[in-house]
Amino acid sequence: MATPLATRLATAIAAGMRLMGQGVYKASGKRFFLVQSEHYASNNKVYIVTDAGGHLTCNCPSLKPCKHIALVAQHINAERQDARHATALLDNHAVPFSPWK
Repeated sequence: MATPLATRLATAIAAGMRLMGQGVYKASGKRFFLVQSEHYASNNKVYIVTDAGGHLTCNCPSLKPCKHIALVAQHINAERQDARHATALLDNHAVPFSPWK
C-alpha cells in the first residue's frame, strides 16, 4: 500500500504540477520553494513550501502532507542523491567515463 506522501506525489505528477522556483529567506536562512497550484493555468497561484530544518511546511489549505510538499520532498531527495553520487566519485578517485579519450 502506498504512503500518503507517495499517493500525493503521484497525483501532483499526473496533474502536471512543478516547482516554479526556490530561494533562501534572508532573515532565517531557511530554504523555500515555490510550487504551482494544481489549477495554475486558471488562477496563477503558487504555494510556498519551507524547509524548516528537515521538516517541510506549506502554506496551502490542504491536508498535510500535501502535493506541494511531496514535490519538494522528491526534489530534495534527488539533490541528496546527486550529492552522494558526486562524493562517491571523489572518494573513489573515479574518473567519469568519456567517449573522447
